[in-house]
Amino acid sequence: MKGLFISGSGTDVGKTFVTIHLIHALNEKYTIVARKPMESDCIKDDNSLVPKDAVLLNEACRNPEPIDVVCQFKFEACMSGEKASIEQGVKVNLSDLVQAVQPSNGNDFVMIEGAGGFYSPIAQQTLNSDFASALGLPIVIVVKDELGQSIKHY
Repeated sequence: MKGLFISGSGTDVGKTFVTIHLIHALNEKYTIVARKPMESDCIKDDNSLVPKDAVLLNEACRNPEPIDVVCQFKFEACMSGEKASIEQGVKVNLSDLVQAVQPSNGNDFVMIEGAGGFYSPIAQQTLNSDFASALGLPIVIVVKDELGQSIKHY
């Protein structure tokens, strides 16, 4: 599988923003497909859950896929993927995540966005770092630009 695994130093650091820009930059050279296999804090819409980040990633691709292909595990609760899945009674393990990110076409370049930070729990006894390692893809870590933000002047 060709692709990149995008993770962050924590939650809300701009992973989706960076991933969208990477998709746009690589769209000319590759057929890009997006995968965010697990997303929490999804929007409840009628009888389904809409994964906000996965929708944005999918829309950045030239050939969008069904959202259930892009994001297989969707949860309403705003918490780690591991906790959200347990709360909803869904058992997700590492092999489920690896299977969920496989491209439909072996020639596709897969942009995979993790959930939360690199050391956040994403599935049962699985951190994003374990997931990235299992995939064996290059890793992009997004960090919040906050150098010097916490310095107090006296």
